[in-house]
Amino acid sequence: MFDANETESTIDAIRYQLWGLAGVTGALLVVYVWHTDPARRQRVADRRQSEREHAAAAALEDMFVLPGEIEDEQPADTPDGAADSPTEPEPG
Repeated sequence: MFDANETESTIDAIRYQLWGLAGVTGALLVVYVWHTDPARRQRVADRRQSEREHAAAAALEDMFVLPGEIEDEQPADTPDGAADSPTEPEPG
């Protein structure tokens, strides 16, 4: 048999599902437009490149030693002549 109340509730349920689907689609559209904005993508690319350059500079910072940075001092815990002597006593 045909029941008008049941048909109306079915139509309402479908309508709510379509509104929900439209809302989700609209939200995804907003996220997509935000994510693909050329100005935003350029800022992100510039920031990432800057971070890579800083990391590369920091990695190379300790690899090169200029002649003025070399210290020919002996360690503080050794006497003056002990640094030049061999570590093993000579047999004698």
